[in-house]
Amino acid sequence: MTDAQMFEVILAIALIIVVALLAQFKWLPGGKPKFVLVFLFSFASMALLRIAELPPTWFSASKEGFGLALSFTIGGMIPGANPEETTFRRPFFLGIGLTLLVANLVQAVQNVL
Repeated sequence: MTDAQMFEVILAIALIIVVALLAQFKWLPGGKPKFVLVFLFSFASMALLRIAELPPTWFSASKEGFGLALSFTIGGMIPGANPEETTFRRPFFLGIGLTLLVANLVQAVQNVL
């Protein structure tokens, strides 16, 4: 693993920790701004992993990549018993799942071309 990859992985983990702490201590605004912020943090963390090319099977248009993408996306759509938990989980899992789905679709198209 190169220094650049290590930096990107550490930054991705830091983004997840920061958004989780912000949500835990209720420092995020409510409603749509919270949804957008959590979605963007999760999107950015997965984009950093894609840029770092880690883990490769998640982004290689394989069964594992599409399976993870669909699992995260479906997990984000499942309603929870606690509304506070759902307002964080939904955008977080949708951000991760949709990012993985788009990355795998782009890779699938590149594999065909």
